Amino acid sequence: MIVLGLVLGTAWAEVPLPSYRDALVSEAWGQANDLIEAGLPEQAAASAQAFEDTVEPAGSLEYLIGLSWYVRRDFAQATAHYQKALALDPKLGEAWYDLGELQLSAGAFDDARTSFQHVSELVTDGAHAYLGPQRLAEVAAHQHDPVAFEDNLHEALRRGFSFRSIAGLENWRGFYADPALQDSVTKMITVYGDEATLTSLQ
Repeated sequence: MIVLGLVLGTAWAEVPLPSYRDALVSEAWGQANDLIEAGLPEQAAASAQAFEDTVEPAGSLEYLIGLSWYVRRDFAQATAHYQKALALDPKLGEAWYDLGELQLSAGAFDDARTSFQHVSELVTDGAHAYLGPQRLAEVAAHQHDPVAFEDNLHEALRRGFSFRSIAGLENWRGFYADPALQDSVTKMITVYGDEATLTSLQ
């Protein structure tokens, strides 16, 4: 008889099985997330809240409650739940990102910079790794800081950002029109983008 634990040696010890608590939270998260994706944010929030009321709070569930308010455009409630999620789990990159977006939209640039710095540190690989540095660059642009703008764009480019994704965007038109940033925008897109993208901002 082959005992897989003996064949695999220490592999199982290196990858511990998820705890029962984690399994419960994951199941509750899946149910709430499915409801959000089905266009039922109120039911999603109720499902996540019911789990927290009867079992225990969880950062990932608080994030989904916040997201349910976000899609309903109640940004004050969304912000409150994102902050609660991060108090429970400071490593939730998605909560930092959504919170940063709300702060950026509200013009709270210092707060947004802090949030996106967390995103940049927590999400360092994968298809969305460039988002933290990209948003940090945009915060710097709003604060008329060409040095931080260029530094963060270089990091975003290293992680997979493409200037094609910002072609014609209103906020980037504003960055190009800013005398403090125009040379930086022109230089970065000329070197790392294409003429069509630059033209779209003029």
